Amino acid sequence: MKTQQHQITLDGVTFEGDLPFYVSETRPELGPLTRDEDLRRFNRTVVRKIAELGLQGPESLRFCRKVAGLGVVEFATLLGYDRKAVQRWESAEVAVPRLAMAFASTIAQGHEQARETLKTLEAFVDEHERPTTVHVDAA
Repeated sequence: MKTQQHQITLDGVTFEGDLPFYVSETRPELGPLTRDEDLRRFNRTVVRKIAELGLQGPESLRFCRKVAGLGVVEFATLLGYDRKAVQRWESAEVAVPRLAMAFASTIAQGHEQARETLKTLEAFVDEHERPTTVHVDAA
């Protein structure tokens, strides 16, 4: 399979790598096309590198949030902030908090543990009725 270089620059750091591509037999004028799953894998790898490097800028936050599939309001709600706070972080009006960056990069990596963390946070946000007694079998 043929590959072509793909790159993205976030907060002054350029991430680059080779992505497989194909040319449509029926629409060759579209040029090289990349499958969604290959681009998603590239994006998750970029997110992992963002976390490893400890990047904490507005572009990195926005990228991680989008890779995680979270809208501004949803992301803000899960963190206990309002939409305007996230917009200020992503527009570089205010520095991105480490917790917000760590949360975004963890969820965006798509690991099972990250998904469990997201479910836990959503439970804190949901406004549903809580039981008064819960049996816990610890034996």
